[in-house]
Amino acid sequence: MLAALSGCSSPGGAPEPGVIDCDRFRLVVLNGLSVANPDYRPHWEYQHRKPACGPEVSPFHRSVPIGLAPRSLGTARIVSDPPMWADEIGQSADGELALPRLGEWGMSAVIRSLGIPGSPGEQDTVTTLSGVRDDFTVQAVVELRSPLPEAGIADLWATPEVLFFSPAGPGKPLGWDWDSPGLNCDGLRGFGFCEGGRSATSAFRIWVSLLTEGDAPALEQIGLDLDELRRRADAGMIHGFVMSNLPGQVARVSRDPRVASVTVIDMVPWVAG
Repeated sequence: MLAALSGCSSPGGAPEPGVIDCDRFRLVVLNGLSVANPDYRPHWEYQHRKPACGPEVSPFHRSVPIGLAPRSLGTARIVSDPPMWADEIGQSADGELALPRLGEWGMSAVIRSLGIPGSPGEQDTVTTLSGVRDDFTVQAVVELRSPLPEAGIADLWATPEVLFFSPAGPGKPLGWDWDSPGLNCDGLRGFGFCEGGRSATSAFRIWVSLLTEGDAPALEQIGLDLDELRRRADAGMIHGFVMSNLPGQVARVSRDPRVASVTVIDMVPWVAG
């Protein structure tokens, strides 16, 4: 999938309108792709080098490695494309951005309906789980009746996989990984964030605070709106999350009065760690 994005500096050194500096390529585009596609899990270990920027990089003027896979327990079936792990985001010298093609799968449809009243596809969780053996691990999307701050989510479920900082809109809800919410002093996300506590909200807010109006054209090509990102980061309210655990724990969460729906996405036999 190709999308237009401003290129590097012009030959004379003056930036083109809307140009994103090479040092910002990882910060804006890599994080933006992850935020816009929370149904895919980023594998940050693929981000082991800074994005190159120069004519010697072929076929792209600059590129950054990315690892992505469906956010499943391992049994996802991609409708249009096969599962993808290692890939890259590239930008040609004429300003074209090459993004990985991310196929739709089971979680994609569910999160696209997050917060939409009467949306199809919501399942009766208790019925869905009634025939599941106790030694299986179940993955589910949890939709809240009303948004909660991160502290409220921790009270409901301590270890979500990803938090949704918005309901669904024209695209998917905005997501931020709880698995690696910050704590990356090595700057793999394009910014260093070291803090004693785990806080996806703090990491999301810091990332948004680093975005400028010059980043807006790139974000738009990924499916993100800068003003919307700022509103959601400022509010810091979470509309749902993804969890994985034994069937009894998923059923317990589904009975909480703060929960609107729990939709089972995947299940696999439980394996002791």
